[in-house]
Parts: sequence; C-alpha cells; structure tokens
Amino acid sequence: MKTVENLKIKKKSKQEPYVWFLYLLGLLIYSPFVGISSMAGMVGDTAIQIKVGLDDMRLHRLITEEIYSWHPDLIWTSHEEGWYFLMGLAYRFLGIAGTVLIGCLFIYAVVFLALRYNRDRAHPLVTALVAVAVPFLGGFPDYNVRPSIVSTLFITLLILAFLEERKTLELGLLFVISSFIMAWLHGGILPVFFAVYIVLSLIELLYRAVKKCFVLLAFIPAGFLVSLLNPIGIRIWTFGFKQSAATDIWALVDEWQPKTFSIFEMFMILLIFVGIMTNDRLRKFEKASVTKVALLCMFLIMTCVYKRFILYFSVAYLLFGPEEIGSLIKWAFENVSGKKDVKVELSDSFYRILAIFCLVATVGYGAFNIVSYFPTNSMADIERLAGYDHRVIEVLKEKGYSRLFNSFNTGSWLLFYDIPVHLDNRIDPYMIEFSPEDHIRGKMYVTSVEMMDDFREEYDNDAFLIETGTGYSELIEDIKEASDRYTIVYDNEMTSDLTDRIAVRWVIVECV
Repeated sequence: MKTVENLKIKKKSKQEPYVWFLYLLGLLIYSPFVGISSMAGMVGDTAIQIKVGLDDMRLHRLITEEIYSWHPDLIWTSHEEGWYFLMGLAYRFLGIAGTVLIGCLFIYAVVFLALRYNRDRAHPLVTALVAVAVPFLGGFPDYNVRPSIVSTLFITLLILAFLEERKTLELGLLFVISSFIMAWLHGGILPVFFAVYIVLSLIELLYRAVKKCFVLLAFIPAGFLVSLLNPIGIRIWTFGFKQSAATDIWALVDEWQPKTFSIFEMFMILLIFVGIMTNDRLRKFEKASVTKVALLCMFLIMTCVYKRFILYFSVAYLLFGPEEIGSLIKWAFENVSGKKDVKVELSDSFYRILAIFCLVATVGYGAFNIVSYFPTNSMADIERLAGYDHRVIEVLKEKGYSRLFNSFNTGSWLLFYDIPVHLDNRIDPYMIEFSPEDHIRGKMYVTSVEMMDDFREEYDNDAFLIETGTGYSELIEDIKEASDRYTIVYDNEMTSDLTDRIAVRWVIVECV
C-alpha cells in the first residue's frame, strides 16, 4: 500500500506502479490517434515542409529560394530549413508514418519531462487529471507536426533546467546549443526563446544572485552568433519582425488572431492561478513559485496577442498545474472538512490496473485508426481526413494549367504534387514586405465573378481552383452564367473520412 499525505506523494523510485501509470496515461492521452483531427492540417504547412525536404534530396542541395510559384522574382525566407529536410527524410523512407513519428518523438519527450517533473510533487491522480485536461486548452499536442513542437521541447528543457537549479555553465551551454539547433529547425521563434531565457535569468536578480544573472546574460551574444550559422544567416531574425509588422495580413489568418477563450478554458486558467494563491510558496517568495507565475503570465499574455502561443501556455500548464491544483484541492478539503491531515491510501494493484488499461487502449485505438484512416501511408490519407479531393490533382495535371489561381488554403497541397501555385501557406514570399510585388492582399480568395475578372485582368491566368461549402453556392451559379468567360470543367463534393462535418465542394473553372 502507498500512503499519500496532504495529497503529496512521498518520493519513490520511478519504477513505482503509479509512475508507470502516469507515463502510460501520457502515452494514451497524447497519442497521435487521440489527436487525429489535428492531422488534417498537414495539407497546409506540413505538406510544403515535406515537399521542400524531398526536393532537397532530389536536387542534392538545401533549397533557400522560391521555386514553387508561377509568380516571378519572389523572395522566400526558409527559416526552418533543417526541419524541412527532416520532414522530407522521414516521409521518403517511412511515408506519412515517418512524419507522425517525428511528431510523436518531440511531443512525447515534452510529456515525459512534464510527468517526470511532477511524479513526486503531486498526487498521481491530480497529475493524471491535469494531463487529461491540458489537450482541451487547444494547443498541445498538435499532430499537425510543425516546427513549433521543436521549440516547445527546447523551451521545456530550458525551464526545467532553471527550476532544477542547474549550474550556471550548464544553463548557458544549454541555451547556446539550443539556439543553434532551433536556428535550423524553427528559426522564426528564436526571439521568443531568447525572451524566455532573459526572463529566467532576470529572476535571479530578485534573489540577489547578481553575478549568476550577468553570467547567464553574457551567454546571449554567443547564442545569437551560433544562431547565425544557418542557411540564411541574419534573415532568420529579421523574418519574424517583418512578418509581424504586416498586421493587415495577420488579420486574414485565423491562427494569428488573439485567442478567444471558451468558458472551460477560462475555468482552467483561473484554477491554476487560484491554486497558486492557496499555498504559501509564493508568499514565501520561493524562486520556483515566482518563476512559475512569471512564465504562466508571460505565455498567457502572448496567447492573448497571438493564439498559436496557447501551445506554450498549455505546456507550462502541464508542467506547473499538478502541484498548484493539488494545493487547491488540499486547501479546499481542509477548509470544508476541518481536517488538517489528509491521508489517501491507494494500492499498487490499483495503479497497475490503470497502467495496463492505458497500454491496451493505446495499442487498440492506434491499430483501429491505422487500419481505418491510413491505408496508403501517404499524403493521400491526410487529404481524405481534410476532405480534399485527389481527383482535383489529376484533372489539373491532365489540363496542364501553368497559371492557376488557388486560395491560401490549397497552395501547399497543390505544390506537393508539383503544380505551380499562385500562393501557399508560407505567405511571406507573396508579401511586398519580402518580395518586389504583393500577390496576397485582396488575392487570397475569390468570392465573386468580379474578383475573378480583376484577377484574370492582372495575371492572365488560365484557370481557377475554388473550394466552397457543399450544396448551393451563389458564386458557382454566377460562374455558370458567365459562360462567355468561364467554363466549369470539374465540380465535386468531398466529405472527410473522419467526420461528415468536414465537407468541401471542389470546382475547377477554366478561363475561356
């Protein structure tokens, strides 16, 4: 039997059954098949990342210039070049399973670090509750498999190294090495990574560790210099600032908007902050508690500006939530019951049963989903999840269009199959902030025949690929009436294999 006092477990070896339960619960809850709906997003960013990596190997060089659009003279900032190569390598040898496997490695590494950190800090059932709740915040895990999972891991490593009071030299070296790796895998996020490091370093000043603080800050120039050892040099830094300055473009992309929190998400956020207030660690000005509050506030503010940062807040929640919410439960129980010494006895057999259940569920659910949704182990499987019609690719290739209009949503998917595009998910090559001419403002979508006419007049394109909701479409009916200028050569509706709530009407319109 195991005795738990004040909902805080006594320190045991990691081989204890409750630890295995936590790890296997993490294996289940953060499985790619539990988060399978996010995989549909691979038709966007992930598709082009795989394609660039495949072309790196085909051309025997790293591609740092624009080769996928039919627009001339575009300038592309390949700020994730190492990631592209990694994605292409995984896809070439293992298919879409390789891409998912890369996602698993990074995501499970973060989950393992978080659960290991909390195994002695909170009751295992509280840790389990937090682990189950975190995915509902909407940021983590993300099996869209984008470079953000890399920065998530390195930010987690950095935070834990500071919380564990590693030696100053170790902290500095971790920062410098991470800066170099991230410059290759997720260079656009480097300003955020540096900001986290600076905040963690400045906290040392609050505890009069002036020398340690300045030594840590002295590693920043080294981190900056090694980050320049990437295929595009200083542009890895200027990219993010240039793109973020284009606020009108940001307004067009949903994931770049401020986060709007649901009631459940707000409840979870309030829960952890109330938990912090119910213990005396912050009142005693403990460094770990101050660090947690600083990081939670930092990531929450960032999320309120840019919703994709919910990823980092979610991971911080997974790291800090068990201990703080455990404090809240303890405080509530003591005040309601009037008892100050809470003891909960749970047997090893109980945790073994839960662990076995998690393992069986992971294997069984995974096998079912692989058979159901991944018969070809290729991008075609992802297309079906997203409601994308592969027949569109076949028709476009048969017709041989060279100047196709496509929306922001379909560009990466098209170029994956070697179809020249108007624009794609990268966005930056098509902005005047990067390239000589702007091809994106007012040109991401067409919603009327008049917009089609304007686009055709400017670019003399030979066809339009239009995706709309299923059923009646006023735009499609107007196109039919404009038969002197446009001819519909393909019209089909496609429903996702995953859910009938994802359904798309695909229309190819040829310019007469």
